Amino acid sequence: MINPKRKLWRWGPIDGRPIYPDPWYEGLSANRALFSPGWPLSLISYVSDRFTYLTDHSDLYSHAEKVFTRFILHDVAFRKSYQVWQSIVKNFVSLNSRLQPSYLRSLTNQKLYSTVYNWYNFYSRRFWGVGLLPEIASFGGELLLKKGIERKLVRQQDEVAIIEKLSAPEQLSFYQQEECDLWRLRAIKDKRLLARKLIEHQQRYYWLLNSYHNTRVLPLSYFKKRLLGLSRQEEARRKLRSVAGSIRSSRLAKEGLVKKLSLGKTTLKIARRLAFCIWWQDSRKSYIFQANHVIDVILRELSRRYKVNFGDLHYYTFRDVIQLAQNKIKVSVSEITQRKRYFVVIWDPKKPTRYVFGDKARIIFDKYQVKTRSAKEIELRGQVVSSGLVVGRVSIILSPKEAGKMKSGDILVTTMTSPDFIVAMRKAAAVVTDVGGITSHAAIVSRELGIPCVVGTEIATQVLRTGDRVRVDAIKGLVTKL
Repeated sequence: MINPKRKLWRWGPIDGRPIYPDPWYEGLSANRALFSPGWPLSLISYVSDRFTYLTDHSDLYSHAEKVFTRFILHDVAFRKSYQVWQSIVKNFVSLNSRLQPSYLRSLTNQKLYSTVYNWYNFYSRRFWGVGLLPEIASFGGELLLKKGIERKLVRQQDEVAIIEKLSAPEQLSFYQQEECDLWRLRAIKDKRLLARKLIEHQQRYYWLLNSYHNTRVLPLSYFKKRLLGLSRQEEARRKLRSVAGSIRSSRLAKEGLVKKLSLGKTTLKIARRLAFCIWWQDSRKSYIFQANHVIDVILRELSRRYKVNFGDLHYYTFRDVIQLAQNKIKVSVSEITQRKRYFVVIWDPKKPTRYVFGDKARIIFDKYQVKTRSAKEIELRGQVVSSGLVVGRVSIILSPKEAGKMKSGDILVTTMTSPDFIVAMRKAAAVVTDVGGITSHAAIVSRELGIPCVVGTEIATQVLRTGDRVRVDAIKGLVTKL
């Protein structure tokens, strides 16, 4: 087991139910076989529809540095890995397109079982086996980049700003790509053509607001409303120019810093490969959200066919799902009730994955809880991932479902952000999180939005309250209660 007394690396908690991340665990094993040493011993906990990933901090960065050096900095290994990924994604999109509700309904029980099994095998072993590479590699790239900068005796405050600029992705995120695709439609004057293009856009991006907790098919009206929100064609052009300009500025800023600080070709290569891994990891999320949609299509058919509550199926593992499809074996209602309260997954590279639920899971969960801190603390320190200085009102948002509580210009304070936080983040004047780093979702999106962001404060959600007035100094990495 992971030693709870050592420094831990945490991801979460965020909204989530066990079925959606379950393919990770098989993927972790496949990833380790392909990109040794892979991920270290991992523990994932689900408590009342909130889930957290944790591992040993030292082990994570030790493994990550080796992975980045062997498979990202090494040109042949890097090109080969990404080419394999592109092939996997192409096949995965094709596979997903066939798994429509009507198709699943037409299958015999045996054919349905083999279809579900083959899809899961591809998603867990092929997609996640390679798809986990950029995520762990990013930690290693961050560490190597820091070492390269520290050799130049850069001040810590300057180091933060330099790393922020050097690690910024040079390609559009999938959210930016969707926005640009939508904004370009504003130039279409023919109403029939515009209507057809909007339908195509909806079919391409229907999954945009999916998450690890639930999925939904966004209707045509969602995209139409956003498009009509652009009052003029010139506004759309301005937004497109702004996005393109930010990408160009990012590239130029990197080149300028490297020359100014005489960082050398190796450091520039580390920075660019790290930025690529951050972009790759973000791009991967778009396929995860599409996969989550397919998972729900599968669950709806199993629910219909075998009379199992659709909601309860989200607390199944894929082992359970395959057992249901193959042998009609159901997880008892009492066990589902216990899983909803406490459910822990232990992935060990040397042992079979363990699933624990109920009181036994609670005991494990309690061992790794962060101790509550005093609300009297008025100054918090974290890591700057998007620079700036803002004073504003705190809005504590622990779930994207609470985004409606936020007012435009508030300081978003949360444990961490995920793609379904995008509505709240677009309202925010700044973002402050308990966990995260330069490769986190909060970091990536805050830089895209051009707002200050401080991550890794550990206790912001404990010591701050909605309505507090704070100064977010995303230059020094300080959050001060006023």
